[in-house]
Amino acid sequence: MTDSQDPNSLRILQLAEDFYPKTSGGAFTDWNFAKLSAERGHHVTVYTPRTSETPERETVHNVEINRPYRATPADNHPNSAYGVLHRLVFILLLTVRLTYEMRHTNYDVIYSTNHLLHPTAKLVGLLYGVPVVNFVGYSPSERTELHPLDFRNLFEFVIFSLFMGRFVLCRTPRVRDRIEKWSRSSVELIHGIIEQDALAEAAESDVESVRRELGVGPQESLLVSVCRFVPVKRPDEAVRILSELPDSYRLAVLGDGEYRSVVERAVSEFDVEERVDLLGRRPHDETLRTIAAADVLLVTSSVEAYPTVVFEALSLNTPVVSTPVGILPEIEHPKLTLTDLSSMPQTVLDIAESSDEGLDEETAYRFSNEQFTNTVLGVMQRASTGN
Repeated sequence: MTDSQDPNSLRILQLAEDFYPKTSGGAFTDWNFAKLSAERGHHVTVYTPRTSETPERETVHNVEINRPYRATPADNHPNSAYGVLHRLVFILLLTVRLTYEMRHTNYDVIYSTNHLLHPTAKLVGLLYGVPVVNFVGYSPSERTELHPLDFRNLFEFVIFSLFMGRFVLCRTPRVRDRIEKWSRSSVELIHGIIEQDALAEAAESDVESVRRELGVGPQESLLVSVCRFVPVKRPDEAVRILSELPDSYRLAVLGDGEYRSVVERAVSEFDVEERVDLLGRRPHDETLRTIAAADVLLVTSSVEAYPTVVFEALSLNTPVVSTPVGILPEIEHPKLTLTDLSSMPQTVLDIAESSDEGLDEETAYRFSNEQFTNTVLGVMQRASTGN
């Protein structure tokens, strides 16, 4: 029980490796959960690594953020040998600190959102009898090309076998099945990742103006690809798909990364320089406006867990043609078509022109941060009451 006047108010200890002020990836999801939970009257205390730009302690939107130690030196990649060593030292120091501090602080539930932090959550939870809820947003087994004895798969096995709490929330059936196989946890799939307010603003934008800025004529169709330029995203495949479509199709690619030269080479080799715009990384609001103006969003990835851009496009009434990755085979939506890369050109041609515009409010809520927060808080209430 908590000492709050509201009997449903929870004291939540949240452990996150990436957090505010970062605003991308898992940090975005973790921060929005904490902020929305605090807005609803819950007491949220977060422990996360410190960087050179962040203070050791601050309160933002009623979320108490503690950054007692650094996890990775600024000049080292977190997955380098030196970076991993520092992250492990951080986890050890954090475990010791929480073991001491929880002698004087009561929590109703511990919420852990990263593989490296799950052991800390489990050990501290067992020591003080506090239930643990884990969120697994991504895990190495999503990459089917990894050898079973690859270190990342072995690390996942150890985490899933030994350090899961009573309740686990995850994004994909593949991860759910592994956790159920290797642990005694209750495992559920969870939806929600997008910002409804940002989508509503994009839905009200002048899509014709966006299309004109991109040089799309009245009789032309606009394809959009939004991704990091890395091998698993296969951004060059979007260029190949365009090359197999009539000249009335254009492609705008938003993103950047190590694979940019490969994409540029594909544009040249397929001789589609006049039909492709490589826009680089763009602000999120501009990206959403471009998706809203598109006739089709292409997703060519070989690996995804819960691709945010797909749910943003569906919420903006933009049809999506994607490879069957991550959670997508589990999603039923009239504007989502899954197919292999070789069939994508014909699939794009088969998509009927849609008159739907604006925000699909039902889809936007279904995959929203609010829905995610509702689900997590519901599980936490069950965990804290022993149900």
